[in-house]
Amino acid sequence: MIDEVLGMIQKFLDGKYDLMEFSYDLPDFLVEHYDEMYAEDAESTEILNDNIPEICADYEECYPPEDFKQRIRTEYERISHAS
Repeated sequence: MIDEVLGMIQKFLDGKYDLMEFSYDLPDFLVEHYDEMYAEDAESTEILNDNIPEICADYEECYPPEDFKQRIRTEYERISHAS
């Protein structure tokens, strides 16, 4: 599951995932698969759930797209170093 989340994020960062869809899909995925992800890797799951839902909510409230992408990239790098 963690690899699937990282794949979603990478796809977004590569410009292959619509920003609006991503901002809804990723938090939904994190909630839906939390238990499975936590069983797989508790630390990574906590990192993913720490800021990403808030970042996505900020975008939905008209946060600038460039800033949104940079904030997601920062979280992606954080999780990549933890894995």
